[in-house]
Parts: sequence; structure tokens; C-alpha cells
Amino acid sequence: MRKIHSPHEVVFSPDPADNHFFNVVLRRVKTGAEVTTHYILRADLAQWIGVYQRDGFEIVEPISEKNG
Repeated sequence: MRKIHSPHEVVFSPDPADNHFFNVVLRRVKTGAEVTTHYILRADLAQWIGVYQRDGFEIVEPISEKNG
């Protein structure tokens, strides 16, 4: 997810070790440096996406729902 004029992007990716969880990474676009990370339940994914969308972020790539 990206926000216009923001130096950050948000990346959601499934945890390869446990398909009940997702990793959420906020990183700087220019450097790729991680600013912060979250470890969330798959069931809470839509809620987290909504939080970032309300903050002005838009989905730029499909979210992977691959289970392994």
C-alpha cells in the first residue's frame, strides 16, 4: 500500500511458518529500510487494511493469500 507524498509503504505478507498470521512491514520507499513491523492474525487482516486506507494509503499490488 502506498500514500501519495508519503515516504513510506505498507507491505502485508503471510507468515510462511504459520498461515494463521501475517507480517505487516512499514518501510521507507527510497531506502527499503524497515520503520516498524507488526505480527497480526489473518482474521484481522481486513481491519488492518482499513486502518491504513483511512489514513490515505491505497493498495498498489494484490495481497498474497497464498497458503504456503
